[in-house]
Amino acid sequence: MLDGLRVVDRSDGIAGAYCAKLLTDLGADTVFTAPLDGDPLTEYLRTSQRHAAADTDWLDQADVVIVGEPGRAPGAPPPVTVAITALGHGGPDDGLALTEEVLQARSGSLAAHGHAHLPPLTVGGRLGEYIVGAFAALGGVTAWSRAARTGVPETVDASMLEAIQ
Repeated sequence: MLDGLRVVDRSDGIAGAYCAKLLTDLGADTVFTAPLDGDPLTEYLRTSQRHAAADTDWLDQADVVIVGEPGRAPGAPPPVTVAITALGHGGPDDGLALTEEVLQARSGSLAAHGHAHLPPLTVGGRLGEYIVGAFAALGGVTAWSRAARTGVPETVDASMLEAIQ
């Protein structure tokens, strides 16, 4: 489906890796630069992707670059930049580093978990990272389709807080 799409993943963490995995599973040619750490989850998320110690040779040919913060893709802007962060960009809390548990509390999702007479329960398994990774992949493909038609670079701002809301 996405044959010919070239992706460079410069992110770290589950959200960016899951976004890249979804794009790879749909046929994209993906290169990642995060260090290989021997973690089984990392190996699973990086299945069918290529590893490069440096991405400078790949950035000029990339259609989509996945980053944790905008501006981390040097040189000419790629057709699509997918930025995955906790709170998105441009708001009053831009740049705050919040844990997934705090984001679940801020989203209001804790109100539906647990019992009224006990402390609230968070959803485990870093579910928010997978959710925002899926939204980022969808946004990246949609933006790539538009950028290919218009020739105008696109930026996808994927916020974990908004994704779990």
